[in-house]
Formats: sequence, structure tokens, C-alpha cells
Amino acid sequence: MRRILVLAVLLMLAACNDGSRFTAESWRQTDPLERHVFVADLVSRRVLIGKSRGEVEGMLGAGYRQPDSTSWNIGTSPESGRPQTLRVDFSRDVAVRASVERTSN
Repeated sequence: MRRILVLAVLLMLAACNDGSRFTAESWRQTDPLERHVFVADLVSRRVLIGKSRGEVEGMLGAGYRQPDSTSWNIGTSPESGRPQTLRVDFSRDVAVRASVERTSN
């Protein structure tokens, strides 16, 4: 009985995977305006936290660089249709926070 339960849980988890697990390769191969599909995974797994700015840019490519953050256009929000960006905040050139910013247009 236990094996059946474990198998059922594994099948449910596999069915829930919509292919949006972040990898640097999948990010690079996806149209920049469609990259929003990776952001929930990228942020929840804290993939970028603790990495240097150079490492982050190596994974995500060049973004809009500011002194303490870098942003990447990731398309529009599926819920609101508003433009959104991935913003990574740095402290001493080490990523400390990654979040999604939606414009208020």
C-alpha cells in the first residue's frame, strides 16, 4: 500500500511540472519576453542568492545594471498583462535578493 501511495505522489508531482524549472541554458534559449515562466522557480529556490554579480550575469546574461541591482525584462505578467522585470539586489557585489517587479501602467 505504501508503494502505491509513493508512486501516486510522484506521478502527481511529475504532472505538475510545466517545464518551467530554471536552468541557465533554458533561460538563454527562451525568448526574453517569455522568461517569466522561470521566475517563480528561480526565486523560490534562491538560485542566485550568494552568487557574485559576475556569476549572476553569466547565468542570466547582461541586464540593466544599477549600482546595487540589476534588472532583466521578463515579459508580461500572465495574471495582469503588465510588463515585469526580474530584479536582483546586490550587497558588495553578492546577490542578496531576487524578486519580480511589475510596472503600474
